[in-house]
Amino acid sequence: MIDPIISLAFTLTSNKGCYALLLGSGISRSAHIPTGWEITLDLIKKIARLSGEDVADDPVSWFEKKFNKKADYSVLLEALTDAPSERSNLLAEYF
Repeated sequence: MIDPIISLAFTLTSNKGCYALLLGSGISRSAHIPTGWEITLDLIKKIARLSGEDVADDPVSWFEKKFNKKADYSVLLEALTDAPSERSNLLAEYF
């Protein structure tokens, strides 16, 4: 496969006005954008609610017992969506 950095370089050079910023998570926190972990917890709570169950104060334990999988951002997105466009739509409310 082509190195992602090379792919990014092509994207940036072929799209005028397009920029890539490499920032740490601290910038999102100060802008009140939820972290990946906060999104993970919220998605777990929504799954539990739609399943008619209560996660109480420990959504991670509920998820891991219920699905026998680690509570992880990528695991959740893969389980909840089939395509990149679906992932974008799912995450749009958070950003």
